[in-house]
Amino acid sequence: ALCLRYGELNKQANRLAHQLREAYHIGPDERVGLLLDRDVGMIVGMLAVLKAGGSYVPIEASLPADRIRYVLTNSDCRIVLTSPTTYSLAKEVTTKPIVNLAAIPEGPAADLLPSANGQSLAYVIYTSGSTGHPKGVMIEHHSVVNLVQGLRQHLYAKHEEPLTVALIASYSFDASVQQIFATLLLGHTLVIV
Repeated sequence: ALCLRYGELNKQANRLAHQLREAYHIGPDERVGLLLDRDVGMIVGMLAVLKAGGSYVPIEASLPADRIRYVLTNSDCRIVLTSPTTYSLAKEVTTKPIVNLAAIPEGPAADLLPSANGQSLAYVIYTSGSTGHPKGVMIEHHSVVNLVQGLRQHLYAKHEEPLTVALIASYSFDASVQQIFATLLLGHTLVIV
């Protein structure tokens, strides 16, 4: 199992964020599809997109190809981030640029100046599609900050710190947001189950 300290996680996310901004011009409200394995690369990808100023669209690789195509098209993703095991699938379902996390060149690891604000889009998560077609739910940064602050006040403050929190939700399900961002923004340990 791979373990990253906060400093290394930040460096990896910054390297990718610089590439997203410079090579692909990702900025506020630009959507980036995440077709990633359930590992630390998934977290690096999410953070990098946010650091670049964009918004992430998490997509499970286990979904049918038509559903993946629909989400990528409907959300108007500019690019798709993949892992080595999902790269081929991405090539089958989209003509958008594909960035394999395993092929990220060494680059600047410095923090980027923020380009997004509280009203900028943070992520788009698609519903189960009970009406026939899934719908993208668009969440802005201020909503994530409000969620984290509420969790800190009403849940995390009641426990001795630091905490170890298990990520059990799928990253394409909204419960993952509270597990991932409350844990990382409050300085706890996140364990990807």
